Amino acid sequence: MLRQAIASDISGIQRVRHSVRENRLVSISISDNQVREAIERTGRGWVIESAGEVVAFAIGNATNGNIWALFVHPDHERRGYGRLLHDTMIEWLWSRGLERLWLTTEPNTRAQGFYEAAGWRCRGATESGELRYERTSPRARVAEIASTELMAGVTHTGGCHCGRVRFEVIAAARIEVTECDCSICSKSGYLHLIVPKARFKLVSGTDALTTYEFNTKTAKHLFCSVCGIKAFYVPRSHPDGYSVNARCLDEGTVEHMTIKLSDGKNWEKTYGSGRGTPLE
Repeated sequence: MLRQAIASDISGIQRVRHSVRENRLVSISISDNQVREAIERTGRGWVIESAGEVVAFAIGNATNGNIWALFVHPDHERRGYGRLLHDTMIEWLWSRGLERLWLTTEPNTRAQGFYEAAGWRCRGATESGELRYERTSPRARVAEIASTELMAGVTHTGGCHCGRVRFEVIAAARIEVTECDCSICSKSGYLHLIVPKARFKLVSGTDALTTYEFNTKTAKHLFCSVCGIKAFYVPRSHPDGYSVNARCLDEGTVEHMTIKLSDGKNWEKTYGSGRGTPLE
């Protein structure tokens, strides 16, 4: 029978701990008070009973994500008790909002194989020679995958109306663009997708571009001399990058577009440092 551990189980927990052949934690002394704190204050424990005796237990720390202990009495191995305890404990720890769990175990043991089969990843050896394993919560794993995809980006294509100016730009599939209300952007309806120069490639149309400058002449407004469309330019806020007009991107690669507003009428106040956030 699987149930939550209580204080009266401590003697049984200690008995199981001292009965195992591997990972006995003999290098440290664990008192009854420490076990009680682990199951009542810093985390939770579970036991499996057979014939009224504790034959397996697991304890997880909800404050730091440590798998404090998971042991099965040798006489009750290979009955699925370890995996049942493991999965119950992991599910509870995830429910506490933890994003990463960790444990240490001795190398070349069955415990090592058990944790690897359960999806744990080895992060190397500790100073004591034990191996450190970690697991990431499903929620955090989804976020990591999304972040990786965001950083990797996709190649978008686009250009002017007549097609003489064509470009490629590497950016996320779900992009955030800026709508500026300065004198020129408000008249042209420009939506800024600002990227580093390394992520932009002008495929064709260099000979068709004409440049317009005003005010500080930092920005280089590049228009197609044939159709008059500004598909991209060098912005004053990021002279080391490019601003691509999101309205000039081809269909098919942008999954979602979020538009945020920028106070370009008060440019100096909006960009107090004289430029925008550094590009990565």
